[in-house]
Amino acid sequence: MHKGKALKRMNDMKKTVAILLVLVIGMAGMFAGVYDSSKTINLEVTIDELAALYITSAEQTTYSTTAPDEISSFDFVVDGPGLIENVGFVTVFSNLRSGYTLEYTANVMKSGETDTRYIDYSVQIGDDANTLITTDAYNTSPVLSGTKTINEVTSQTETDVFSEEISITIDENFDTAVAGTYEGTIVFEFTAG
Repeated sequence: MHKGKALKRMNDMKKTVAILLVLVIGMAGMFAGVYDSSKTINLEVTIDELAALYITSAEQTTYSTTAPDEISSFDFVVDGPGLIENVGFVTVFSNLRSGYTLEYTANVMKSGETDTRYIDYSVQIGDDANTLITTDAYNTSPVLSGTKTINEVTSQTETDVFSEEISITIDENFDTAVAGTYEGTIVFEFTAG
């Protein structure tokens, strides 16, 4: 009888293995239709436009998300002819795809008296002689102001950093100027391309 029981157990095990195989094969077929061979992760970012104009105390060579140190005062008291030391640097940070133009205008120093008088000066940006503006109020063809392009970028593929020193030289007609308060302006203008 032992043999009979052993045979019965073997037959039961064969049936169990066969049932398991049928289940495994059936389950594989059932999940085969659900199998997905591709998944997508979408990435998106928005970069804001950057168009910043500063008059900085030092030359800027790289862009930083922190604003650079600007000069402490935009008012300079002129005390004689010659070069004004440590005026500052005109600095631009820009990432505009269409680029930008940076210009400046220098207006002669003039007194506000009824008999307007002038003190001339020159301005240059960096070493570029093409940016030089010289007022010449007492010429037969007076030059009371001038406008120059400092930097023109037609398109950008990365953030541009422009930083050049501002040089101002007061004319010798300072020494012969009549009494009064003289004021002049230098205006920098950034225009998107």
